[in-house]
Amino acid sequence: APNVSDTVTAGFAWKVGLGFPLAAVPAGATLTAADLKVNQFKVVGAPYGAAPALGAVKVDHINYAQATLELAKFFVYDTPNAPNADILLSTVGDISTTAPLGERTLSVLAAINADRTAVRTRSTFRLRFDRPGNANGLRDAAEFDGPNAGANAPRLVLKYQLP
Repeated sequence: APNVSDTVTAGFAWKVGLGFPLAAVPAGATLTAADLKVNQFKVVGAPYGAAPALGAVKVDHINYAQATLELAKFFVYDTPNAPNADILLSTVGDISTTAPLGERTLSVLAAINADRTAVRTRSTFRLRFDRPGNANGLRDAAEFDGPNAGANAPRLVLKYQLP
């Protein structure tokens, strides 16, 4: 399952990449809402909270125009010293801040509008914790349902008005 976590080995972090095509939005439409929805189905260890915990799960708006990131290709793995900063467009906000299981929602309207303005054919996001690891020798993680989870699969819900 896609997970956002640290590893037992200090200095590495697992992140989740999510990509959504924008072709379904008609030309000339004005977006009124854009919500990213993910389902947290498992928490391992104690990832949430103040240091030494990992913090909140953040959503980054990323530019993966050079890559072929698809919804099924979730894992983006890197080190804190090489965080793929060249692909970061903005940090949208926190999508998960606590351990209870269930659906999480975050408005990504500004990111979707930025992608449409830049004539990108898809919007791509990365889920990550505030801090990449706590070096406590234990795995701390938030796990989310993947693309084959039916109604619990990650999704982008768009609302728009036609001219």
